Amino acid sequence: MNTTTPTTPATVQPAYTGPTRQQRLFTNTILALIAGLLFAMMLDRGQVSLISQANAQHQPVQTVRGGSSGGSNSASNDEPGEGTERVTAADQRKVMIAELRSLNARMEHVESVLSKGLTVKVSEMPPMQFPADKGDKKADSKPDAKKQ
Repeated sequence: MNTTTPTTPATVQPAYTGPTRQQRLFTNTILALIAGLLFAMMLDRGQVSLISQANAQHQPVQTVRGGSSGGSNSASNDEPGEGTERVTAADQRKVMIAELRSLNARMEHVESVLSKGLTVKVSEMPPMQFPADKGDKKADSKPDAKKQ
């Protein structure tokens, strides 16, 4: 007797059909994003830039005399021979507050003058010129046309 072992049928794998539509869309989106970022980097390296850039410029050091910030203002390390001192943020704020107070006082003065009322006297008046009425021009032009 011949005994045969049962053979299992060979598993047939389907043919490769390629990426699905969703996979292609994802790949194209990622590639477009990478291309856009490379383009932005290229423009940033050149003269023309789509990305804004902050430009800082060296400001001369201002002198603070009699600083009342509590600490001692050390001389600037950049210009040791000039004896200039650094401005502290507290001193800048104090100056700004003082300017705001002076502006507020001036505004209150203007408001008080305006609330009392103003008397205006016209010493000279240029002659008034009124624009000609369109109706007058039509009335004047019709008789001229009839006269001819």
